[in-house]
Amino acid sequence: MEVVGIIKDIPATTHLPVNLLVTFSTVTKDFPAGLDPAQWGVRGNGYCYVKANGNTAAIEKTLAGLVQKNANSEDDKKEKMYLQSLKAIHFETDFETSNPSYTITSKYVSLLLLLGGFIVLIACINYINLSTSLAFSKSKEVGIRKTIGA
Repeated sequence: MEVVGIIKDIPATTHLPVNLLVTFSTVTKDFPAGLDPAQWGVRGNGYCYVKANGNTAAIEKTLAGLVQKNANSEDDKKEKMYLQSLKAIHFETDFETSNPSYTITSKYVSLLLLLGGFIVLIACINYINLSTSLAFSKSKEVGIRKTIGA
């Protein structure tokens, strides 16, 4: 293989931690331990990104037809391909390629937002209590200044 580029370190918050990026056209029979990548049923663990502007249900139906047409064994014919929105990658844990350390359910996000709002509410109440208690001592000071004439 020929190195044609180097990228800076990918942030730890990404859903796609990579050590190596390879285009499909450069993968030969020698690269993945002798497996032919063009053979149906050879799987790699990872994501395939597709820009889809149409109806996702129709695209999934087309993918199911592709599986039925090209699969060699009955087990391969049972496979189902799904489309997932790029925005939903961090919040949906239903897919087998979802890494639990990179995904979080929307329930936890809602819980964290609720907890943060509760902490802000407690801080506001604390500020009001401190301001009120200081107002009494300030009122004494203001009264004394008025009687002195300052």
